[in-house]
Amino acid sequence: MLPVTFLDFSVEAMADGINVLWSTSEELNNSFFSVQRSLTGSVWETVALIRGAGTTDVVQNYKYIDQTPYRGTSYYRIKQHDFNGSTSYTELIRAHLPEVDTNLQLSPNP
Repeated sequence: MLPVTFLDFSVEAMADGINVLWSTSEELNNSFFSVQRSLTGSVWETVALIRGAGTTDVVQNYKYIDQTPYRGTSYYRIKQHDFNGSTSYTELIRAHLPEVDTNLQLSPNP
């Protein structure tokens, strides 16, 4: 049996950052989740640690807002950590946050 059964995993670009959302239908000895992001999909950094529910068969919903996301295209995944140190990963999912417009125009102010 897998330590966690994921029901859903998604990302959503918002004005205040990237919402990372996931839900589980079952957790077995689940200690915590690491929310990870990457520019390339191969080199990852952990941006948050979220406590898991331990052992449960009740649906759990999780959310993290990445308030300092990369601009442009980036990737997210969830790394699940068991109490015994074992880990597993979700698939990676792509997020796109528009580039910042760096054209600045100054005009005289009468």
